[in-house]
Amino acid sequence: PGHGHSWERCVLVCVCVSVCIKTLPPPPRLRWCVTTTRSPSAHFHKDWQRQVKTWFNQPAKKAARRLARKEKAARIFPRPVKGPLRPLVHAPTLKYNTKVRFGRGFTLEELKAASISLQAASAGVQTHPLTTRFAQSVGIAVDHRRKNRSGETLQANVRRLKKYVDRLIVFPNKKSEQPALREV
Repeated sequence: PGHGHSWERCVLVCVCVSVCIKTLPPPPRLRWCVTTTRSPSAHFHKDWQRQVKTWFNQPAKKAARRLARKEKAARIFPRPVKGPLRPLVHAPTLKYNTKVRFGRGFTLEELKAASISLQAASAGVQTHPLTTRFAQSVGIAVDHRRKNRSGETLQANVRRLKKYVDRLIVFPNKKSEQPALREV
């Protein structure tokens, strides 16, 4: 009140002139406080049972996952369950470079170094050279993009490859090349 709105002047004029007040537009609603907003009325009690997520099948899912892992291990035997052999690498960036983790695959240089040492160790026994194709066929991951920037990591991965290949038993694909089983 007292701000000199046009509707106040109109009402005063209309009363003085005795004109019907019904012809004037209704006065605008006054907002007493601009910053006040209505607190929300939360209606969260409607059919809340439908929104609840239960987890009563957790023990059954655990058992099913365990059984699936066991079946997969039997299906892919004698290959390793965890997948192909992967190299040890240092994580990139200054924050994580002290952390050693598994990489994507061995470098070609690591495969070559392990192959030379394997042929020297076999001393006359015919062995496969550790080529990329052969390595991938016996469960060794290969990454042709990775570069060796550290001699220590190179030697660690060569040792890792040698240890794996020493324990590796390769069965030939052809039936004629397979050794005959002895009766006990």
